[in-house]
Amino acid sequence: MPLEKLFHELLGLGLNWEVIESRFERERGTASLAICEITWRLPRGKCRQCGHVFRVRPPWEGLSTHFTKEFEAFALLRMREMPMSKVGELVGETDTRLGRMLFRQVNGGLRRGGLQQRG
Repeated sequence: MPLEKLFHELLGLGLNWEVIESRFERERGTASLAICEITWRLPRGKCRQCGHVFRVRPPWEGLSTHFTKEFEAFALLRMREMPMSKVGELVGETDTRLGRMLFRQVNGGLRRGGLQQRG
């Protein structure tokens, strides 16, 4: 088994990622991996009753359609400890977009808990 494939399986990268290179630096005692993201357009579906075309929701998508579940979890953990603007700088997103993501997460939690947002 090629070393890159072994790292792919050990890291549980799934079908969306590929390890394209692995390197061990003996002097520094470190290993480095080059990981490539595989991208494609999401499939579309068509309602049999009304003909409406919709985008199929992938299993990795978070509550915000622009982010993965993993990214949302990471950003939410950072938001708990840091100001929103600093999190935005860290992850390369605007604080407005992160605020919208936070709002969706809070509303989703309220709905799951049987509560409603006041407003």
